[in-house]
Amino acid sequence: MLPGRMRGRVGLSFVCRAIFAILVTCLCARSLPAAVDYLKLKQNLVRLEYGEAFSITGKAADIRLPSPKEPAVQRPITEFMKLSGVELKYQISGLPPVSKTGVVQPDGAFSAPVDRLPENAQVTFTFVFNGELTPAFVSQQLQELLTAQAFQDSVRSFFDAARGGVSDVARLKLREFATELAGIIRKQLPADVKVDDTKSLADLLAEKMADEQIAAHFANLGVRRDNAIHELNRRKPELVSEKTSPSELRGAVEKQVDSLTAAKQEPPPSLTQFAETYDNLLKLFPQQVRVASSFTSTAENVGVKDFEKYAGVDIGTIYIPRVQELRAFFTVNIYLGAVEDTPAPPEPGATGGAKFWSGLRQRLSLSVGMSLRDISGRSQERSQLLSNNAFLGAAGFRLNKYFRITAGDAIMRDKATNKLVHAFCLGPSIDVSAIQNLRILFGKVK
Repeated sequence: MLPGRMRGRVGLSFVCRAIFAILVTCLCARSLPAAVDYLKLKQNLVRLEYGEAFSITGKAADIRLPSPKEPAVQRPITEFMKLSGVELKYQISGLPPVSKTGVVQPDGAFSAPVDRLPENAQVTFTFVFNGELTPAFVSQQLQELLTAQAFQDSVRSFFDAARGGVSDVARLKLREFATELAGIIRKQLPADVKVDDTKSLADLLAEKMADEQIAAHFANLGVRRDNAIHELNRRKPELVSEKTSPSELRGAVEKQVDSLTAAKQEPPPSLTQFAETYDNLLKLFPQQVRVASSFTSTAENVGVKDFEKYAGVDIGTIYIPRVQELRAFFTVNIYLGAVEDTPAPPEPGATGGAKFWSGLRQRLSLSVGMSLRDISGRSQERSQLLSNNAFLGAAGFRLNKYFRITAGDAIMRDKATNKLVHAFCLGPSIDVSAIQNLRILFGKVK
């Protein structure tokens, strides 16, 4: 066995090594690249990290746009578009823009990479979300078309022209329907959602409407519409009329079919065929229409954190009223966590006490130091201090990147009594650790 004194030394050595290892790990460990939330970025509720790459992530359902009918109402972009890709372009003030391609998951979650940013910069992010108009949105607008006055005015001539097939007259009417539907879609889309300009929306819709199966549904809808109107009015006179839109007629047919089914009666084919044709048109047409669309979103002047540090060294002057001396001091200032080189504003989104504390933490420090010399002009013989050795324990408050006010206690040995005494002291100082070539000694490793 080792002697007791040697065991103590071995134990002390082990403890010192363990403490040293923990300190090195804490100072040198690199955190994994963080993900920045898209919504917080848009609302400027985040300050970005410098010196390490990260990703901007979000969900399509979180992207909300003003409703065309009610601008004060925000609606999710998923009501209009199904996202398939995202392009990110960001520009740091004074530098050329950088372009990145992000990814969109099947569930609508997206992410876009960002390279390492310089400290204390301003960045503008521009997102371009690409996708297609959703079939549900196109279906809703097709229903709007079926109730539109332009459709109602020309529906009879189209049905007559299309009974024997898609004639030239029927195609012309389809073109009119496509133009009307294109106007409805653009009117119902938020202003920020753009439709691909490689082919006009009206041309694209007319091309799909001219499909034999789609045109047949339009034609059959006309024939079966007449039959459904006749059947409903036979059962209840003047329930519907020629002016009743197909969508309104579909509702009346559904009520009649439900009533007959509840009475255990077989609904007549004139009603079920109209309902089937109407439903198939609303389902089949939107599935064949692939309208490429995009949405651009910008987050401007997003701040990047300044260089972060845990401590600093100041040189300054301290006035000690009790001994009436002005002394040059150097101090080591220890912060309550990592702070930015230039005191950062309160954390974005913080309120009340949290806001006050986040701002105070950037400026407050614990300061310890010692006297360099008396600079008040008093000779050492007349000084009340036994020597130049005076120590400082105080709190410091940063005014800006370089200047600090320190207040606390000076501990010194009284020349007359040869006893340690303490006295209040106060003074300004300059943070030399803010100098470019020195700050890395006290900074956060990245």
